[in-house]
Amino acid sequence: MTQTNSQSDRENMEVIRTTTSLCPECMEHVPAEIVVDPKTNWVMMHKTCKDHGEFKDKLSINPEEYKWQQRFTTDIGSTVNNSTKPETVSSGIKKIDKGCPYDCGLCSKHKSAPNICLIDITNRCNLTCPICFANASAAGYVVEPTFDQIVQIMEHFRSMKPIPAVLLQLSGGEPTMRDDLPEIIRKGKELGFTELMVTTNGVRFAKSPELIRKCKDAGMNAIYLQFDATDAPEVWKKIRGVNLWPLKQKVIENCRKVGFFGIVLVPTVAKGVNDNQIGNILDYARDNSDIVSGIIFQPVSLTGRISFEELMDLRYTTSDLKKAINAVSYTHL
Repeated sequence: MTQTNSQSDRENMEVIRTTTSLCPECMEHVPAEIVVDPKTNWVMMHKTCKDHGEFKDKLSINPEEYKWQQRFTTDIGSTVNNSTKPETVSSGIKKIDKGCPYDCGLCSKHKSAPNICLIDITNRCNLTCPICFANASAAGYVVEPTFDQIVQIMEHFRSMKPIPAVLLQLSGGEPTMRDDLPEIIRKGKELGFTELMVTTNGVRFAKSPELIRKCKDAGMNAIYLQFDATDAPEVWKKIRGVNLWPLKQKVIENCRKVGFFGIVLVPTVAKGVNDNQIGNILDYARDNSDIVSGIIFQPVSLTGRISFEELMDLRYTTSDLKKAINAVSYTHL
């Protein structure tokens, strides 16, 4: 989010809905409007802090699609903690203290049950990527829950009502840095998770097909593989600091070798950096569909101080992504 000094002409602005957001400067709750800007035909969020002024950001370039998506928001009732485990920072529905987003974890005000239990099992990593959502290893010290703490988190999510989480996603940092990763996966399987995923850069899987085999035998049925481009060394260097294309091909080869058929390619899409790789990634997934089960494109998140003009130029929304996929799908699929 960034501040702009211009005053919006609201007379011709369609308000889709109102909501509550945060001031990016002081983190206080502020009222917000989701509107259609008549000049650009973009869906924008407008909000004003009494101390820091007006802020805007782009949510979508397709207003009709955005409004259509709103029809599927559902209130299924507050989440209930049915866990027999004691409340800790990492487990249990919390009593409301300061309210969202200031309290830690789920509270009774959350109106839907989580279907994914995502655990950062370490902040260690074996890469130093220029673009890193987790800011892995930047703390300068290791943050790593014990095996028992991880089990407690998993048990909590499996006991939630009205619907327990069915997907377990192990992330980080780089989760393959933990030698007990197969044991963590096996415990998740025992607790009843039906989809067990490991989010990885693939470095250790490229070096060790045996590690893939151990995780597969323990119950892993999906690898979320960081995959930002195909054979484009300069793109890899910009996003990851080094050309990882040979390594990614080795991961694919090793998965074939051990008979693992659940790879999901996960490109981080940065506008002007690798958005021109979307067609190539679609081609690669198609050509390796015997073991590649899907693609999850993740538009890069923009944080920190940035001018309004830069934000509008660099912001890459899911609607931008859909437009790009539609533009290449007819020739690449």
